[in-house]
Amino acid sequence: MTSLLANPGDTDPDAADICRLLAAVPWLYEERHALHIEMVHRHAHHVRLTMTRLGWRVIIERDLVRLIKGPAPRPDVFVPTSSAPTATWFWLFIAAIDALPSRVGLPALVESARAAAAEVSLPVTGTAAELQSMLNALHMLINRGLMNKLEGDLQTLLTDQRPAVLLQLHHMRILHLISPRTPDAQPRDAVAERVMARLVDETAVLYSDLNTDEEHWLRTHLHDEVAATAEAFGLHIEERTEGVALIVDREDSHGSDTLGPHPFPRAHGTVAHAAVLMRDHVLRQSAGDADPRKPGPGWRSVPYHDVLTHLKLLAKEHTSWANNLRACVPSLAERIRELWQGLDMLRITEGFETTWWFSPAAARWDTPPPPLSPPEAKDTP
Repeated sequence: MTSLLANPGDTDPDAADICRLLAAVPWLYEERHALHIEMVHRHAHHVRLTMTRLGWRVIIERDLVRLIKGPAPRPDVFVPTSSAPTATWFWLFIAAIDALPSRVGLPALVESARAAAAEVSLPVTGTAAELQSMLNALHMLINRGLMNKLEGDLQTLLTDQRPAVLLQLHHMRILHLISPRTPDAQPRDAVAERVMARLVDETAVLYSDLNTDEEHWLRTHLHDEVAATAEAFGLHIEERTEGVALIVDREDSHGSDTLGPHPFPRAHGTVAHAAVLMRDHVLRQSAGDADPRKPGPGWRSVPYHDVLTHLKLLAKEHTSWANNLRACVPSLAERIRELWQGLDMLRITEGFETTWWFSPAAARWDTPPPPLSPPEAKDTP
């Protein structure tokens, strides 16, 4: 396999920046990302070459840039199991848009989406919860540049049967929403693609999560192919005994330690502070035991009941935490779970009792200061 860069160190910082942005935000559209789209066009060769080496494909249009990532080889623990009404209505709206003109009123779009639901035998209840899911789906469409609101207030969908809202639909962009992967003319190294894609797309890659071929490739090519990929994205290699991460340089991260696509919250928030204090408790109390459910070397465990017990103690001690979370420890625990799982730093096993497992990479972050907001303020992690 040839090197990604002809001359190490020759990556234009702007080219690296736009690759890093595109990896985190794989859908750019003109109304919101005009300057970034211009940067993609300016560095199109570097962007295409860099993404191709990860097994990803880039669609570059005048007013749209779409990065299509390959299937992520993540453990089953990360596959959501709950139903997602908002996502369901998102795709029903997509189906409805195909038969509508570019400018349409919200009532016509809703009616068409409900008809699409009936075609596939999905129940339509008209309840407040369903309307909220529809509203959330509409915001998803707008946030992805698939439609614009020209007049009116989307919020009126919750109270008005015929909300006076005018929308602009972008049919051509919807064509790129699902783009099939095309066969490549050149033979590919599937192992290399999988490993490098995970390094760029995940917070950290642990050797215990790789198969034998992937681990061998990563250890063998860490200082050539992986180093070149890191440079192409403006990242740096951080190697530990348990695995490897590509990180943003401290000078480029505005003072925060950004690891992977999800920076750990540095704000003075209750959830961020409690999450790291909970981690510290686990690292102090738990020595890597021989539990067969252990995800890999270096993972530390804590029973869920201990999570709640320790959070109750912390809530009493830290009076500057948000009152709504101090008063409801299970809610605080859920917020902490979402934060750590979003970083791929927490895995949960069920059994006689639920157990939280903290990744060895979780120890990387320093403990943030306690929140400075007054006790009555709501928490924003």
